[in-house]
Amino acid sequence: MSDIHLQIKLPRPPPDVWKAIFTPAARRIWWAYGIQLRPETDTPFIECWRDGNGHNRISKGKVLNVRMNRLIRLSWQDDDWPVATQVEIKLASKRGSTSLTLSHTGFESLGKKFQYNVEEYTGGWKALLEELKTYLEGPAEELDMPPEENADA
Repeated sequence: MSDIHLQIKLPRPPPDVWKAIFTPAARRIWWAYGIQLRPETDTPFIECWRDGNGHNRISKGKVLNVRMNRLIRLSWQDDDWPVATQVEIKLASKRGSTSLTLSHTGFESLGKKFQYNVEEYTGGWKALLEELKTYLEGPAEELDMPPEENADA
């Protein structure tokens, strides 16, 4: 297996899911604190994180394509990868809820040394999507915060 394809049903409509992805105060709750991500083409994406061995890591890339409330495509490269992969998140309306499809492709271009990342990222993406679902099942009050209270720190 060289690509990741996941799908999850979320309990809110696409505009709410979109806000949860791009509203910094919301994202800090379900994803992580150290992420820079804006829904604008050609803007940088940066995620600071800690791996299972306690080492500080960075994933980075840029926003390649955006269709509001429907799609975001990113280049994605961990700090030890020779080339970038791609992450695509698609949202589709399903009777007041959202079907989110996540694809992370391009692992084959990393070479055999990095193939373990497919398994690790599959588990990571599954856990992250479950966190998003749990967040959206709750009050998700951060989605209604004024912009000045909701900036990236």
